[in-house]
Amino acid sequence: MSYNIPQSFSSSSASLSSSQIERYARQLILPPPFGGVKSLEIVLSSTVVVIGAGGLASPLLLYLSAAGVGNLVIVDGDRVEESNLHRQIIHTTDRKDILKVESAKASILELNPSTKVKTIAEVRIYRRRSGGATTGYLTVVWYDD
Repeated sequence: MSYNIPQSFSSSSASLSSSQIERYARQLILPPPFGGVKSLEIVLSSTVVVIGAGGLASPLLLYLSAAGVGNLVIVDGDRVEESNLHRQIIHTTDRKDILKVESAKASILELNPSTKVKTIAEVRIYRRRSGGATTGYLTVVWYDD
């Protein structure tokens, strides 16, 4: 499907590639603050840390990547189990027994190959003692079990 993207999008921002303009066409046609080139550039350059890669974090990670969040940090020390698959939609049957962070990364990159994904396979990170995993990030989402 083709969208009528104003010419100003391609000429006003050298930082957006033609592929990005096509991928995010619907976001670009929305009025600010939710749409437009500047809003998309902010999203593309943002980083979100997600603690957990389970039931609540699974759709969140997929939506963040699909929306264009440029950098995701996933923190989880668990492995994919059969009992996860009915509710943790980012994981697949062929990824049983691998680390959830690696399974999530694979799904994210299938959805949006331009997303940069950092994985941290911590066994447990507690709110008071995050051990630096969340230091330096503006957005941290805590969805551990």
